[in-house]
Amino acid sequence: MTFFWIMWSFAALVGFGVVCFFFIGLGDNSITAANFHLWLGMLAVVAVVLLGSLALAKNNHPGLGKALLMVLVTPGLFFVAMGLGAALLGGDWR
Repeated sequence: MTFFWIMWSFAALVGFGVVCFFFIGLGDNSITAANFHLWLGMLAVVAVVLLGSLALAKNNHPGLGKALLMVLVTPGLFFVAMGLGAALLGGDWR
């Protein structure tokens, strides 16, 4: 069950990032009426994944909860790996 909570915490951080980008986009007007429904869909997916995994784990299905969490954990791990790769490998960006 400890691994579930580690995954859930990381998925919650990814979800927090999505929510932050949403509010930043609202502030700088990059979220328009044309793409607002896409953002609402992403926020709904984050909510369903986080709350659904909790419900599955509570009802004695932690394996399914972990599988559901992979929807957010996998892209989050790729993002972290790309960020670390860019930071470590560096390069001249001029």
